[in-house]
Amino acid sequence: MLFISKGASAQGTLWQTYQDAGAKAVNENKLEEAERLIRAAMTEAAAFGANDPYRRQAISYGTLASILHRSGRDDDARPLAEWALKVNKIYEQQPGITTVYNLNTLGAIFQDKRDYAKAEDAYR
Repeated sequence: MLFISKGASAQGTLWQTYQDAGAKAVNENKLEEAERLIRAAMTEAAAFGANDPYRRQAISYGTLASILHRSGRDDDARPLAEWALKVNKIYEQQPGITTVYNLNTLGAIFQDKRDYAKAEDAYR
């Protein structure tokens, strides 16, 4: 899971708390709990708006996409991963960990759907 530890605001701390708890739930394979926690993180992230320097929304959307994929809900996961990837590509000078994470999720979604050409493109 992806997280950031910067930002001292109470709002940022609450987002981080939900994000970290969601990641822990994923690691324990508690996917329903993880989804609930990451959706709470998404709500907190939305309050930061479009100018959030840490791109919390994109991080949470990418995390939820991964959770939904692991839950077999690829049709729900794909648009979230694509949106997070688009945001990351806009703000990252070079592909960073969040871009790679979202590309990996998309690649896995396409691979499960046996769309190997798109999977290969995502993994490149």
